[in-house]
Amino acid sequence: MAIIYQESIILAPFLKLGYIDDLGMILTSIVAGLVFGYILVSTGMGNSRKISAVFYGKDWGVMKVMFSAVVTTMILTYSSFYLGILDISLVQLTKLNLGAQIYGGLIFGAGMAIGGYCPGTAIAAGANRKIDALIFILGFMVGLWMFAINYGTISEFFMTDNLGKVTLSDVFNLSFGTMSMLVVLTALGTFLLLNKIEGKLYKKSI
Repeated sequence: MAIIYQESIILAPFLKLGYIDDLGMILTSIVAGLVFGYILVSTGMGNSRKISAVFYGKDWGVMKVMFSAVVTTMILTYSSFYLGILDISLVQLTKLNLGAQIYGGLIFGAGMAIGGYCPGTAIAAGANRKIDALIFILGFMVGLWMFAINYGTISEFFMTDNLGKVTLSDVFNLSFGTMSMLVVLTALGTFLLLNKIEGKLYKKSI
């Protein structure tokens, strides 16, 4: 196990360790964004009706895709850490401002339920010249502008309830491996439950 922590075999994050420069990061981000956008559109997540259907309990496809993405990323992150490819201490974690993130999540969710998009799916759909997506993009740009010009007034609110950099492993006092396994089991159980719910809803709609 000691060899896993040798700096010589810890390769990521590449920018912080000097393995890639700013231009390389920009090019990597562009490629990743294009691939991500293609995946969003090809899985139907560029359709506002499909996204809105989640909030009405009619179609859980979007939730399955997002949960699968989270679990896949988690597994790859932990595996990379275990194999010595990733130094988790260099991975940027957002500080948990509990109150602000709860209110922000409610506002974000309301906007997603009303508009049928999140910023990422809106941009992917907008690239396909969907008018509703372009209007949604205009709306969140106005929202960003209003947030920016009022930040001085509301910034104190965002600094309250700052719990620092918190992970599920910290909250439950479990190792990364144990926590990862529990999340995977939770995902599998959720998928089975959603499949049963979708089946019942489908029969009722016939």
